[in-house]
Amino acid sequence: MMTKLDHYLAFAGNNIFRNKLFSFFCIIVSALTSIFIYAILQMTSIINNDTPPFSNSDRTISFCDEFYDTQGRYLDGIPAPYLETFLRGLRNYESCAISNTEFTSVFIGDKMFPSSVAFVNSDYFILNDFEFIDGRAFTKEETWDVEKMAVITEKIARKYFGNVSALGKELEIQGNHYKVIGVVKDYSVFSTVKEIASIWLPYSVNKFMPSGMTVYTIDILFPKNIPKEEFKQDMLFALKTFYKNRGMELDLSIDELTTLKEQRLARYGNNGLFVGVSLIVSLLLLIPAINIITLSESGIQNRISELAVRRACGATKATILYMIMTESLILVGIGFTAGIAMAHPIINLAESLFFRSSADGTGATLLSGPIPIINVLVLICSGIIFSLISGGIPAYMAAKKNISLMLKGGNND
Repeated sequence: MMTKLDHYLAFAGNNIFRNKLFSFFCIIVSALTSIFIYAILQMTSIINNDTPPFSNSDRTISFCDEFYDTQGRYLDGIPAPYLETFLRGLRNYESCAISNTEFTSVFIGDKMFPSSVAFVNSDYFILNDFEFIDGRAFTKEETWDVEKMAVITEKIARKYFGNVSALGKELEIQGNHYKVIGVVKDYSVFSTVKEIASIWLPYSVNKFMPSGMTVYTIDILFPKNIPKEEFKQDMLFALKTFYKNRGMELDLSIDELTTLKEQRLARYGNNGLFVGVSLIVSLLLLIPAINIITLSESGIQNRISELAVRRACGATKATILYMIMTESLILVGIGFTAGIAMAHPIINLAESLFFRSSADGTGATLLSGPIPIINVLVLICSGIIFSLISGGIPAYMAAKKNISLMLKGGNND
Protein backbone atom coordinates (compact mmCIF):
# COMPACT_ATOMS: atom_id res chain seq x y z
CA MET A 1 0.00 0.00 0.00
CA MET A 2 2.81 2.38 0.92
CA THR A 3 4.54 1.53 -2.34
CA LYS A 4 1.52 2.65 -4.34
CA LEU A 5 1.16 5.81 -2.25
CA ASP A 6 4.84 6.62 -2.75
CA HIS A 7 4.35 6.07 -6.47
CA TYR A 8 1.36 8.42 -6.56
CA LEU A 9 3.24 11.08 -4.59
CA ALA A 10 6.30 10.80 -6.83
CA PHE A 11 4.12 11.17 -9.93
CA ALA A 12 2.31 14.16 -8.44
CA GLY A 13 5.51 15.85 -7.27
CA ASN A 14 7.14 15.41 -10.65
CA ASN A 15 4.19 16.98 -12.47
CA ILE A 16 3.86 19.81 -9.93
CA PHE A 17 7.48 20.89 -10.43
CA ARG A 18 7.30 20.31 -14.16
CA ASN A 19 4.18 22.46 -14.55
CA LYS A 20 5.07 25.26 -12.15
CA LEU A 21 2.77 27.89 -13.71
CA PHE A 22 -0.30 25.65 -13.56
CA SER A 23 0.59 24.53 -10.02
CA PHE A 24 0.99 28.14 -8.88
CA PHE A 25 -2.33 29.10 -10.47
CA CYS A 26 -4.10 26.17 -8.81
CA ILE A 27 -2.67 27.05 -5.38
CA ILE A 28 -3.58 30.75 -5.73
CA VAL A 29 -7.15 29.99 -6.87
CA SER A 30 -7.58 27.45 -4.05
CA ALA A 31 -6.22 29.94 -1.49
CA LEU A 32 -8.56 32.73 -2.64
CA THR A 33 -11.50 30.33 -2.61
CA SER A 34 -10.73 29.23 0.95
CA ILE A 35 -10.38 32.88 2.09
CA PHE A 36 -13.81 33.78 0.71
CA ILE A 37 -15.40 30.66 2.20
CA TYR A 38 -13.69 31.34 5.54
CA ALA A 39 -14.98 34.94 5.60
CA ILE A 40 -18.54 33.90 4.77
CA LEU A 41 -18.56 31.11 7.37
CA GLN A 42 -17.17 33.40 10.07
CA MET A 43 -19.65 36.16 9.25
CA THR A 44 -22.53 33.67 9.37
CA SER A 45 -21.30 32.23 12.66
CA ILE A 46 -21.04 35.69 14.26
CA ILE A 47 -24.52 36.70 13.10
CA ASN A 48 -26.21 33.46 14.12
CA ASN A 49 -24.50 32.98 17.48
CA ASP A 50 -24.07 35.11 20.58
CA THR A 51 -20.53 36.27 19.94
CA PRO A 52 -18.50 38.19 22.57
CA PRO A 53 -18.81 40.89 23.68
CA PHE A 54 -22.54 40.50 23.08
CA SER A 55 -22.82 36.95 24.38
CA ASN A 56 -26.08 37.69 26.21
CA SER A 57 -27.97 39.12 23.24
CA ASP A 58 -30.61 36.35 23.27
CA ARG A 59 -31.80 37.38 26.73
CA THR A 60 -31.29 41.14 26.41
CA ILE A 61 -34.07 43.52 25.40
CA SER A 62 -32.88 46.89 24.14
CA PHE A 63 -34.96 50.02 23.59
CA CYS A 64 -34.51 53.75 23.28
CA ASP A 65 -37.24 56.22 22.25
CA GLU A 66 -39.23 54.30 19.64
CA PHE A 67 -42.55 54.50 21.52
CA TYR A 68 -46.00 55.88 20.57
CA ASP A 69 -49.29 56.20 22.39
CA THR A 70 -52.62 54.78 21.24
CA GLN A 71 -53.31 58.03 19.37
CA GLY A 72 -50.14 57.65 17.32
CA ARG A 73 -48.31 60.43 19.14
CA TYR A 74 -44.58 60.09 19.72
CA LEU A 75 -43.44 59.38 23.26
CA ASP A 76 -39.99 60.12 24.59
CA GLY A 77 -37.96 57.24 25.88
CA ILE A 78 -37.22 56.77 29.57
CA PRO A 79 -35.04 59.68 30.78
CA ALA A 80 -32.02 58.69 32.87
CA PRO A 81 -33.40 60.32 36.09
CA TYR A 82 -36.52 58.12 35.84
CA LEU A 83 -34.67 54.88 35.13
CA GLU A 84 -34.67 53.73 38.76
CA THR A 85 -38.44 54.35 38.93
CA PHE A 86 -38.94 52.19 35.84
CA LEU A 87 -36.70 49.40 37.14
CA ARG A 88 -38.62 49.21 40.43
CA GLY A 89 -41.63 48.15 38.38
CA LEU A 90 -39.73 45.46 36.47
CA ARG A 91 -39.54 41.94 37.88
CA ASN A 92 -36.66 39.49 37.73
CA TYR A 93 -34.17 41.44 35.65
CA GLU A 94 -30.48 40.69 36.15
CA SER A 95 -28.70 43.83 34.96
CA CYS A 96 -29.43 47.16 33.28
CA ALA A 97 -27.00 49.03 31.04
CA ILE A 98 -27.44 52.50 29.56
CA SER A 99 -25.54 53.96 26.62
CA ASN A 100 -25.55 57.00 24.38
CA THR A 101 -23.19 56.97 21.40
CA GLU A 102 -21.92 60.23 19.91
CA PHE A 103 -19.60 60.75 16.96
CA THR A 104 -17.10 63.41 17.98
CA SER A 105 -13.47 64.52 17.79
CA VAL A 106 -10.81 62.92 19.96
CA PHE A 107 -7.38 64.38 20.71
CA ILE A 108 -4.36 62.31 21.68
CA GLY A 109 -1.48 64.70 22.12
CA ASP A 110 -1.32 66.75 18.94
CA LYS A 111 -3.27 64.17 16.93
CA MET A 112 -6.98 64.55 16.26
CA PHE A 113 -9.31 61.92 14.86
CA PRO A 114 -13.09 61.40 14.67
CA SER A 115 -14.45 58.48 16.67
CA SER A 116 -17.68 57.03 18.04
CA VAL A 117 -17.79 57.56 21.80
CA ALA A 118 -20.26 55.71 24.03
CA PHE A 119 -21.29 57.20 27.38
CA VAL A 120 -22.22 54.22 29.58
CA ASN A 121 -22.79 53.10 33.15
CA SER A 122 -20.61 50.51 34.86
CA ASP A 123 -23.22 47.77 34.33
CA TYR A 124 -22.59 48.10 30.60
CA PHE A 125 -19.39 46.08 31.10
CA ILE A 126 -21.22 43.53 33.23
CA LEU A 127 -23.98 42.95 30.71
CA ASN A 128 -21.52 42.83 27.79
CA ASP A 129 -18.50 40.55 28.20
CA PHE A 130 -15.78 42.62 26.57
CA GLU A 131 -12.40 40.92 26.60
CA PHE A 132 -9.91 43.23 28.28
CA ILE A 133 -6.46 42.75 26.83
CA ASP A 134 -5.10 45.41 29.17
CA GLY A 135 -6.49 47.11 32.27
CA ARG A 136 -10.15 47.02 33.35
CA ALA A 137 -13.53 48.75 33.21
CA PHE A 138 -14.55 51.58 35.53
CA THR A 139 -16.69 50.73 38.56
CA LYS A 140 -20.00 52.23 39.68
CA GLU A 141 -18.21 54.47 42.18
CA GLU A 142 -15.65 55.58 39.60
CA THR A 143 -18.44 56.68 37.27
CA TRP A 144 -18.71 59.86 39.36
CA ASP A 145 -15.00 60.35 40.13
CA VAL A 146 -13.43 63.74 39.50
CA GLU A 147 -10.58 61.92 37.76
CA LYS A 148 -12.27 60.92 34.51
CA MET A 149 -11.59 57.51 33.00
CA ALA A 150 -11.88 55.88 29.57
CA VAL A 151 -11.89 52.45 27.97
CA ILE A 152 -10.69 52.14 24.36
CA THR A 153 -10.46 49.47 21.65
CA GLU A 154 -7.21 47.76 20.76
CA LYS A 155 -7.39 49.43 17.34
CA ILE A 156 -7.01 52.85 18.94
CA ALA A 157 -4.34 51.58 21.32
CA ARG A 158 -2.38 50.00 18.48
CA LYS A 159 -2.77 52.97 16.12
CA TYR A 160 -1.92 55.78 18.54
CA PHE A 161 0.24 54.13 21.20
CA GLY A 162 1.95 51.37 19.22
CA ASN A 163 3.75 48.79 21.37
CA VAL A 164 3.60 51.03 24.44
CA SER A 165 0.84 50.27 26.96
CA ALA A 166 -2.08 52.69 26.61
CA LEU A 167 -2.88 52.52 30.34
CA GLY A 168 -2.49 55.92 31.97
CA LYS A 169 -2.39 57.75 28.64
CA GLU A 170 -4.68 60.74 28.17
CA LEU A 171 -7.47 61.50 25.71
CA GLU A 172 -9.21 64.83 25.26
CA ILE A 173 -12.88 64.70 24.29
CA GLN A 174 -15.26 67.67 24.26
CA GLY A 175 -12.94 69.70 26.46
CA ASN A 176 -12.44 67.02 29.13
CA HIS A 177 -9.30 64.96 29.74
CA TYR A 178 -9.62 61.22 30.36
CA LYS A 179 -7.11 58.64 31.57
CA VAL A 180 -7.17 55.27 29.80
CA ILE A 181 -7.76 52.49 32.35
CA GLY A 182 -8.73 49.65 29.97
CA VAL A 183 -8.21 48.32 26.43
CA VAL A 184 -10.73 45.86 24.98
CA LYS A 185 -10.30 43.38 22.16
CA ASP A 186 -11.77 44.43 18.81
CA TYR A 187 -15.20 43.02 18.04
CA SER A 188 -17.06 42.36 14.79
CA VAL A 189 -19.52 44.80 13.23
CA PHE A 190 -21.78 41.79 12.56
CA SER A 191 -22.08 40.94 16.25
CA THR A 192 -24.48 43.79 17.02
CA VAL A 193 -27.17 45.97 15.44
CA LYS A 194 -26.33 48.89 17.72
CA GLU A 195 -24.05 51.81 16.96
CA ILE A 196 -20.41 50.79 16.94
CA ALA A 197 -18.33 52.41 19.68
CA SER A 198 -14.56 52.73 19.93
CA ILE A 199 -14.28 54.63 23.21
CA TRP A 200 -16.36 54.24 26.39
CA LEU A 201 -16.73 57.01 28.98
CA PRO A 202 -18.78 57.29 32.20
CA TYR A 203 -22.28 58.56 31.45
CA SER A 204 -21.87 61.19 34.19
CA VAL A 205 -19.77 63.32 31.78
CA ASN A 206 -22.22 63.05 28.89
CA LYS A 207 -23.06 66.37 27.22
CA PHE A 208 -25.27 64.71 24.56
CA MET A 209 -23.20 66.45 21.87
CA PRO A 210 -23.35 66.77 18.96
CA SER A 211 -26.61 64.80 18.51
CA GLY A 212 -28.61 66.64 21.19
CA MET A 213 -30.45 63.37 21.91
CA THR A 214 -30.97 63.24 25.68
CA VAL A 215 -32.46 59.74 25.96
CA TYR A 216 -30.26 56.72 26.60
CA THR A 217 -30.47 53.35 24.94
CA ILE A 218 -31.43 50.94 27.71
CA ASP A 219 -30.41 47.26 27.70
CA ILE A 220 -32.16 44.95 30.15
CA LEU A 221 -30.57 41.55 30.81
CA PHE A 222 -32.80 38.77 32.14
CA PRO A 223 -31.71 35.56 33.94
CA LYS A 224 -31.15 32.35 31.99
CA ASN A 225 -33.83 30.45 33.88
CA ILE A 226 -36.66 32.77 32.79
CA PRO A 227 -38.37 31.86 29.49
CA LYS A 228 -38.21 34.49 26.78
CA GLU A 229 -41.98 34.96 26.54
CA GLU A 230 -42.17 35.46 30.29
CA PHE A 231 -39.56 38.20 30.52
CA LYS A 232 -41.05 39.91 27.48
CA GLN A 233 -44.40 39.96 29.28
CA ASP A 234 -42.70 41.43 32.36
CA MET A 235 -41.03 44.10 30.21
CA LEU A 236 -44.28 45.00 28.47
CA PHE A 237 -46.11 45.34 31.79
CA ALA A 238 -43.33 47.53 33.28
CA LEU A 239 -43.27 49.84 30.24
CA LYS A 240 -47.04 50.27 30.12
CA THR A 241 -47.15 50.89 33.86
CA PHE A 242 -44.38 53.48 33.66
CA TYR A 243 -46.13 55.51 30.93
CA LYS A 244 -49.56 55.03 32.54
CA ASN A 245 -48.24 56.62 35.73
CA ARG A 246 -47.20 59.60 33.62
CA GLY A 247 -50.67 59.91 32.11
CA MET A 248 -49.83 58.22 28.80
CA GLU A 249 -51.24 55.06 27.22
CA LEU A 250 -48.44 53.15 25.52
CA ASP A 251 -49.29 51.40 22.24
CA LEU A 252 -46.99 48.37 22.28
CA SER A 253 -47.45 44.62 21.84
CA ILE A 254 -45.28 41.77 23.00
CA ASP A 255 -44.35 40.97 19.39
CA GLU A 256 -42.68 44.38 19.14
CA LEU A 257 -40.37 43.58 22.04
CA THR A 258 -37.42 41.74 20.53
CA THR A 259 -34.10 40.62 21.92
CA LEU A 260 -30.82 41.89 20.50
CA LYS A 261 -30.29 38.51 18.83
CA GLU A 262 -33.72 38.66 17.19
CA GLN A 263 -32.91 42.15 15.94
CA ARG A 264 -29.57 40.98 14.56
CA LEU A 265 -31.12 38.03 12.71
CA ALA A 266 -33.87 40.28 11.36
CA ARG A 267 -31.30 42.73 9.99
CA TYR A 268 -29.05 40.19 8.30
CA GLY A 269 -31.65 37.59 7.44
CA ASN A 270 -32.62 34.47 9.31
CA ASN A 271 -33.47 31.46 7.13
CA GLY A 272 -32.47 33.42 4.05
CA LEU A 273 -29.00 33.79 5.52
CA PHE A 274 -28.35 30.05 5.37
CA VAL A 275 -29.77 29.71 1.86
CA GLY A 276 -27.67 32.61 0.67
CA VAL A 277 -24.51 31.33 2.31
CA SER A 278 -25.03 27.84 0.89
CA LEU A 279 -25.49 29.29 -2.59
CA ILE A 280 -22.43 31.53 -2.33
CA VAL A 281 -20.22 28.72 -1.04
CA SER A 282 -21.42 26.46 -3.88
CA LEU A 283 -20.59 29.12 -6.45
CA LEU A 284 -17.21 29.76 -4.84
CA LEU A 285 -16.43 26.06 -5.22
CA LEU A 286 -17.87 25.63 -8.71
CA ILE A 287 -16.66 28.70 -10.64
CA PRO A 288 -12.93 28.47 -9.75
CA ALA A 289 -13.07 24.69 -10.17
CA ILE A 290 -14.30 25.08 -13.75
CA ASN A 291 -11.27 27.26 -14.58
CA ILE A 292 -8.90 24.70 -13.07
CA ILE A 293 -10.67 21.86 -14.92
CA THR A 294 -10.08 23.63 -18.24
CA LEU A 295 -6.39 24.18 -17.55
CA SER A 296 -5.96 20.72 -16.04
CA GLU A 297 -7.42 19.01 -19.10
CA SER A 298 -5.05 21.02 -21.27
CA GLY A 299 -2.10 19.95 -19.11
CA ILE A 300 -3.16 16.31 -19.16
CA GLN A 301 -3.44 16.45 -22.94
CA ASN A 302 0.21 17.56 -23.10
CA ARG A 303 1.30 14.43 -21.24
CA ILE A 304 -1.25 12.04 -22.71
CA SER A 305 1.47 9.90 -24.27
CA GLU A 306 3.14 9.39 -20.89
CA LEU A 307 -0.18 8.25 -19.40
CA ALA A 308 -0.73 5.92 -22.35
CA VAL A 309 2.68 4.28 -21.85
CA ARG A 310 1.84 3.73 -18.18
CA ARG A 311 -1.44 2.12 -19.23
CA ALA A 312 0.40 -0.07 -21.77
CA CYS A 313 2.87 -1.13 -19.05
CA GLY A 314 0.02 -2.39 -16.86
CA ALA A 315 -1.34 0.63 -15.02
CA THR A 316 -5.10 0.34 -14.56
CA LYS A 317 -7.65 3.09 -15.14
CA ALA A 318 -8.00 3.38 -11.37
CA THR A 319 -4.23 3.86 -11.02
CA ILE A 320 -4.23 6.71 -13.56
CA LEU A 321 -7.23 8.24 -11.78
CA TYR A 322 -5.53 8.08 -8.35
CA MET A 323 -2.25 9.46 -9.70
CA ILE A 324 -3.90 12.56 -11.16
CA MET A 325 -6.19 12.97 -8.15
CA THR A 326 -3.18 12.90 -5.79
CA GLU A 327 -1.70 15.87 -7.63
CA SER A 328 -4.97 17.77 -7.30
CA LEU A 329 -5.30 16.96 -3.60
CA ILE A 330 -1.77 18.21 -2.91
CA LEU A 331 -2.23 21.50 -4.79
CA VAL A 332 -5.67 22.23 -3.36
CA GLY A 333 -4.52 21.21 0.13
CA ILE A 334 -1.58 23.62 -0.05
CA GLY A 335 -3.87 26.36 -1.39
CA PHE A 336 -6.58 25.94 1.24
CA THR A 337 -4.04 25.75 4.07
CA ALA A 338 -2.29 28.90 2.85
CA GLY A 339 -5.64 30.65 2.41
CA ILE A 340 -6.78 29.90 5.97
CA ALA A 341 -3.40 31.04 7.33
CA MET A 342 -3.59 34.31 5.38
CA ALA A 343 -7.33 34.92 5.86
CA HIS A 344 -7.18 37.35 8.77
CA PRO A 345 -4.26 39.46 7.44
CA ILE A 346 -5.93 39.76 4.02
CA ILE A 347 -9.37 40.53 5.50
CA ASN A 348 -7.80 43.14 7.79
CA LEU A 349 -6.03 44.69 4.79
CA ALA A 350 -9.27 44.81 2.79
CA GLU A 351 -11.03 46.28 5.81
CA SER A 352 -8.47 49.05 6.20
CA LEU A 353 -8.72 49.91 2.51
CA PHE A 354 -12.45 49.59 1.83
CA PHE A 355 -14.53 48.88 4.94
CA ARG A 356 -13.49 51.28 7.67
CA SER A 357 -16.00 51.33 10.50
CA SER A 358 -15.31 55.01 11.14
CA ALA A 359 -13.57 57.78 9.26
CA ASP A 360 -10.23 56.99 10.84
CA GLY A 361 -10.54 53.21 10.82
CA THR A 362 -10.64 52.93 14.61
CA GLY A 363 -14.04 51.26 14.89
CA ALA A 364 -14.98 47.59 15.06
CA THR A 365 -13.47 44.99 12.77
CA LEU A 366 -15.28 42.94 10.12
CA LEU A 367 -14.49 39.55 11.63
CA SER A 368 -13.21 38.57 15.04
CA GLY A 369 -12.91 35.65 17.38
CA PRO A 370 -11.64 32.09 16.93
CA ILE A 371 -12.97 29.91 14.14
CA PRO A 372 -15.59 27.40 15.41
CA ILE A 373 -14.89 23.69 14.99
CA ILE A 374 -17.90 23.35 12.67
CA ASN A 375 -16.38 25.97 10.36
CA VAL A 376 -13.08 24.07 10.33
CA LEU A 377 -14.93 20.91 9.30
CA VAL A 378 -16.84 22.79 6.59
CA LEU A 379 -13.56 24.22 5.25
CA ILE A 380 -11.98 20.74 5.17
CA CYS A 381 -15.02 19.32 3.37
CA SER A 382 -15.01 22.27 0.97
CA GLY A 383 -11.35 21.62 0.15
CA ILE A 384 -12.06 17.95 -0.55
CA ILE A 385 -15.08 18.79 -2.70
CA PHE A 386 -13.10 21.47 -4.54
CA SER A 387 -10.32 18.96 -5.21
CA LEU A 388 -12.76 16.30 -6.39
CA ILE A 389 -14.43 18.72 -8.80
CA SER A 390 -11.31 20.42 -10.14
CA GLY A 391 -9.11 17.32 -10.28
CA GLY A 392 -11.57 14.44 -10.34
CA ILE A 393 -13.29 15.32 -13.62
CA PRO A 394 -10.04 15.70 -15.65
CA ALA A 395 -8.65 12.56 -13.96
CA TYR A 396 -11.74 10.54 -14.88
CA MET A 397 -11.68 11.81 -18.48
CA ALA A 398 -8.01 10.85 -18.82
CA ALA A 399 -8.43 7.44 -17.17
CA LYS A 400 -11.23 6.31 -19.48
CA LYS A 401 -9.43 7.16 -22.74
CA ASN A 402 -8.58 4.35 -25.17
CA ILE A 403 -4.87 3.37 -24.99
CA SER A 404 -4.34 3.25 -28.74
CA LEU A 405 -5.87 6.68 -29.25
CA MET A 406 -3.88 8.04 -26.31
CA LEU A 407 -0.65 6.83 -27.95
CA LYS A 408 -1.63 8.65 -31.10
CA GLY A 409 -2.50 11.75 -29.09
CA GLY A 410 -6.15 11.41 -30.06
CA ASN A 411 -9.40 11.39 -28.12
CA ASN A 412 -12.11 8.76 -27.94
CA ASP A 413 -14.84 11.14 -26.65
